Amino acid sequence: MQSTTTDLVTDTKFRVEFYSDLVHRFTIQSSSTPGQYVRRQERLDVWKKEKPVGSGSYGSVWLHRCLTSEDQGELQAVKMVNKTQLSSGGIDFCKELEAIAKFSQKKYLGLFVEYFGWYENEESMFIAMEYVQHGDLGSHLTVPLPENDAREIVFQIGEGLEHLHRNGFVHRDLKPENVFVVAKGPQWWVKIGDFGFSKRIKEDSSLRSMVGTRLFLAPEVQMIHPPGIDETSAIFHYTEKVDIWSLGVMAFYILFHEFPFTSNTPYALPKYVRGGPFPFPISPLVQMLSEECCRFMMAAMAPEASTRLSARGVLESNWLKQRAFDCVSGMGNLQISGETSSSTPRQAIQSRTAQLRESQSTITPSNYGKPPATPIYQPSNRMASTLQTTAVSPDSVNTILVQSNALSKGSHEEGEGPLAGQSYAKYSMSNRVSGEQQMNLGMLLSLRSAGHALLRQNKYAEAEVKYQVAFDGFKEAIGRQNEETLSCLNDLGNAIYYQNRFGAAERIWRQAYEGFNEAFGSQHPKTLSCLQHVGTALYGQAKYIEAESTCRVVYWERKRTLGPLHKDTLSTLQDIGDALFCQNKYTEAEAEYRQVYKARQRTLGERHQDTRLVLYKIGKALEYQKKYAQYQASIR
Repeated sequence: MQSTTTDLVTDTKFRVEFYSDLVHRFTIQSSSTPGQYVRRQERLDVWKKEKPVGSGSYGSVWLHRCLTSEDQGELQAVKMVNKTQLSSGGIDFCKELEAIAKFSQKKYLGLFVEYFGWYENEESMFIAMEYVQHGDLGSHLTVPLPENDAREIVFQIGEGLEHLHRNGFVHRDLKPENVFVVAKGPQWWVKIGDFGFSKRIKEDSSLRSMVGTRLFLAPEVQMIHPPGIDETSAIFHYTEKVDIWSLGVMAFYILFHEFPFTSNTPYALPKYVRGGPFPFPISPLVQMLSEECCRFMMAAMAPEASTRLSARGVLESNWLKQRAFDCVSGMGNLQISGETSSSTPRQAIQSRTAQLRESQSTITPSNYGKPPATPIYQPSNRMASTLQTTAVSPDSVNTILVQSNALSKGSHEEGEGPLAGQSYAKYSMSNRVSGEQQMNLGMLLSLRSAGHALLRQNKYAEAEVKYQVAFDGFKEAIGRQNEETLSCLNDLGNAIYYQNRFGAAERIWRQAYEGFNEAFGSQHPKTLSCLQHVGTALYGQAKYIEAESTCRVVYWERKRTLGPLHKDTLSTLQDIGDALFCQNKYTEAEAEYRQVYKARQRTLGERHQDTRLVLYKIGKALEYQKKYAQYQASIR
């Protein structure tokens, strides 16, 4: 390694042995038996290199699976970096290790991608990190996000930056591809990762190297300075405020799905820095944003670093202290009233943009605005994290038709209805289907599979079309009450939900719930799953009381049929906690979260991502009860 390895880095190095695509990793195992000393001993875990999940300038990231864990389900992302490339690029690998090791301590839980340790061979260095299933934020920004989503994401990144800067670190390459999504919207949970360019600020409180991604680089890093700045002394001298600029650009991109400054307009950034207007796009989206949101972006992207918001100023800004978009002012911005506006949409947008630009010169960190007295928290985990799609195979065509015929017959010798546990084999001869029927159903199954693939690629509108066509086809071919038809209807609800059309998703899921309930009964897993989805859609519409009561019905049925420790039971109980939290019932929410936490500790272990998630929620519930001592204890 290029520089002296600190104690923090040395203490996290694994002893390993390499065997083809396997890595034997040795760690010291200590006893957790209370009141009893047991000798510490070395533990061997075998990790298998499975598939690449990311790449960068200096290496790649691979998914590794632990073959010695109880269910072989423990996953980690291992960053592999070539030593020769590090050396030629002048990158100090030790500094990245120091940063991620420091910010993986328990008091920073939930803010940064967790680090487990590192190891090396002759050619490469390896960093073992938390595997974040939903990937980086950039892969989710295919369209502009609603303002509430942007606010939640920016707040969480700002919270991480505040800890980084307070400890004397600067990230220097903040962008969506270096922010990772633990839970998707509308209740986002994101973590900062990839500290490859991070650096500790020295005694002169300045940085010199020109690193980062140009679209997100602050003007001072690009040697572009406002009038009156001594450029000869300012060259390559900058502070942690470069991260705030990058955060402002991220907010801009999240809201508009375009960048404020690009290589196609090389003179736009110098013009802005030297006194030009803020580059709001000519877009209807500007009309829809709150005043506080627009002022935040201008304050975060102030041309002069000394007048730019600090990380603490970011968190104390009026925009991030709001819970949700002010519908009244938003309607005013959109000119929704009983009177008809005489201006064209383009004129209205230009007028709104001009007003914002006029206010730009008056925004400084000191007058940006005070936060409201009672901030309200939006839980970071989305209730829709339980949504699943079921893979289908063309091999099941005959079975689907057999089930359809069985349903049409009503009761059977072996029980009430076809889902009472009996086999459908006895219908296979009397209900032999034609080749044409098989071909038609095969096409419908392929359509549904295509919908699944599009959903995994976040192409929700395209997935909706596939599911709608497949549902209509199944309904005509095998009837509305067939399990395949109803499952396709449930999939359609998923695609609509992920487009933030919560009311429409609720209506679809209610239809699916009623269909499963009528055909298979109230206790069937798919019936309960659809009902929980209804609760999810109610939650998305801020109907928290209805969401709570709906999820309680699901919870009691699952607790009775699956048991209190089943993952689906616990998922529903966590949803109840979320709904209580958003009703400002923090004590009740904490109680539900604690039940989930204890059960997951027992079944999944302390380190599992779902266990850590609910611990994070307990901490937030304590914080909003102003139980600060307990909150601090929960994150240590």
